[in-house]
Amino acid sequence: MRTVVLALFLSAPAAADELVLKSGAVVEGKVEDLGDSYRVTRRSGSAVYPKSLVLKVILMKTDEEVYAERVAQLRDDDAEGHLLLARWCLAEKLDREAVAEFEKVVALRPDHEEARAGAGYRRHEGKWMTEFQVNEAMGLVLHEGRWITPQQRRSE
Repeated sequence: MRTVVLALFLSAPAAADELVLKSGAVVEGKVEDLGDSYRVTRRSGSAVYPKSLVLKVILMKTDEEVYAERVAQLRDDDAEGHLLLARWCLAEKLDREAVAEFEKVVALRPDHEEARAGAGYRRHEGKWMTEFQVNEAMGLVLHEGRWITPQQRRSE
């Protein structure tokens, strides 16, 4: 029952604030009141709109704020809860947060395949390894940002 409630909680959509302009346009992001104007901050940057152009402001929580609330409500030992939160983070394009949640699941369940993959691991010769470890195990060397064989390195 607890998992069902948690799944419903995690599936609720998260949204940012909305600035509704008199032109009918809607700008989403974190809205900050600057006095005679509003600043709307998004992942890609920010823009300022004079209040004379604004019809209304709808204040909501950003995905990052919702994530912070959700992670605070989870127990450290709740592997299923952290897995559901990691999946939600992926859906909301919170990639760093998703990896952090997958890593929490790995700490609790070391052989959890989805969590290992989400945290950047893959199986190689029967062991879970990072991409870096897999490349080293295959005898590759990192040179100028790419993995190459030692022979290629010597020929450069």
